[in-house]
Amino acid sequence: MMEDSHSPRLLMFIPCSILMVCCVVFSGLYFTRFNSAVNIQKITRAEDPTFKDDINYYDAVCSTLAVKEMSQFIKSKNREAGVAELTKTARWSDPEQAYDLMAEIYVDCDEECVKKGTGWSYAILANGLLMILLFCNLGCLAMGSIRLRWRLMTTYLAFILCFVHLGILIFTATVRFSKQGTLCSLYEYRTNAATTNVREFNETWTYAKDGSLIVALWVLQILGSTLCCILGGI
Repeated sequence: MMEDSHSPRLLMFIPCSILMVCCVVFSGLYFTRFNSAVNIQKITRAEDPTFKDDINYYDAVCSTLAVKEMSQFIKSKNREAGVAELTKTARWSDPEQAYDLMAEIYVDCDEECVKKGTGWSYAILANGLLMILLFCNLGCLAMGSIRLRWRLMTTYLAFILCFVHLGILIFTATVRFSKQGTLCSLYEYRTNAATTNVREFNETWTYAKDGSLIVALWVLQILGSTLCCILGGI
């Protein structure tokens, strides 16, 4: 009889605990990358006093600012020379695809779009904050296996978070798989800036790796959010 009374609690507690660990790991990854984005902005401002803060350097340098740098080739429609220039920089994993994306972005992107860049940093921050909320909600859900009040409160919160999570997943997919996001995922340039010390700004992590990380976590969150919604509705 005692084993029967404890089994439903264990069935709730075990998946909650696993998902809480995942939330901690995911939030750590997201905030590490966001910290680098913030530090890159500070490093850029320190190296170039004329740089304006209305442009998010992390989001723009791999996309819209790169398009600006290649505008002379795009205007003259000299694709061969443009691809050769990108190849010479040795920063693009696929110079031909990068040039074609730049040509499309050049036509479609206005000044506001240039400032916005990829929007990756906003998606990274949103997902990091979401992981904290999900961690708290899962903790309450685990407590709900013991106390009914916690369970009721968590059910309503889980319902809201399911919709919030869905919105952030859609936003993340939009910025990651947009033309700017796809272009940025081809950029093999450094993004590892744990501090504002430029000497520690290195290529152990790159925009291409950021792009792969965003996709990997996005897929895992789709799977995890489904389980969270199921647990919240039990």
